[in-house]
Amino acid sequence: MEQLQIHLRPRPGGVAMLEVQGEVEIYTAPRLREAIVHALEEGYTRLIVNLEGVQYLDSTGLGALVGGRARARERGGNLVLICTQSRLLRLFDITGLNQLFALCQTEEEALAILGEGSEEQHGNTK
Repeated sequence: MEQLQIHLRPRPGGVAMLEVQGEVEIYTAPRLREAIVHALEEGYTRLIVNLEGVQYLDSTGLGALVGGRARARERGGNLVLICTQSRLLRLFDITGLNQLFALCQTEEEALAILGEGSEEQHGNTK
């Protein structure tokens, strides 16, 4: 019985997208943390975590995301999120993590924040 699926999708320029589906909670959050660490160990320092397929996210899942962002930043990178679900956005708002994470609506927006968007978007990067 799989409650969580995570797929790594490499993107150009050292960016990796982790597509997360299912429930991220106390029993499955370690898998998310491991997937983020694995991507970083593979040399991806700029990560996009797509939460569009997440049905449930608890504090341990939030902790895995916060830790992943810290690890990415230690390596000179960043971790941004794709999230449009109102219940998840409310969770980020309530916890104040909306101030920590870039919460994007699309992959293109996330890539632009990471500096790998289209030519027109390169002016808005770090």
